[in-house]
Amino acid sequence: ADADGRAAVALTLASLVRGEWGPVYDAAGWPALLCILSLGGATAAMAQLHSDAARGASNLLLTEANRLSLLADPRAVHFLARALGSLSAQAQQAGSSDRALALGTAHAYALLLRSSAPELVAEAVAAIASMGAQASALAEAGVPAALAALLKSEDPLVAAGAARALGALA
Repeated sequence: ADADGRAAVALTLASLVRGEWGPVYDAAGWPALLCILSLGGATAAMAQLHSDAARGASNLLLTEANRLSLLADPRAVHFLARALGSLSAQAQQAGSSDRALALGTAHAYALLLRSSAPELVAEAVAAIASMGAQASALAEAGVPAALAALLKSEDPLVAAGAARALGALA
């Protein structure tokens, strides 16, 4: 019943904002969007809400101040990168390309590359290596430069992963 209540509130909110998630972010910050993204898409309406919220989050990541406000919470960055990455991969597998979602995904993984947790950096590097078809979005998000900096990492797995990812993007 609690999940149904959260879904009802999220769907009501979505009907009010009509795809404009900026005001939701302005009022409640990243936690509101992350909460909606965490609900998943068990029904068609929830799947549409999830997709709309992901695109809203992607658009918010285009602004440096919004990215920096998220950077303070590595778990939130990790969750967002995985959520956007999953939707972006689904779109590619379906044969459609969503530039906004790809760019949001690239920015989220670029943020994750700045994490102090080697396991999160390694996961981001591995994900980026599989995003070669989205090279222009990754370049726009500054991912190649961040990967190049990781080549000097003290963690040999991170450095090797960064080299592989750069090779996949070339």
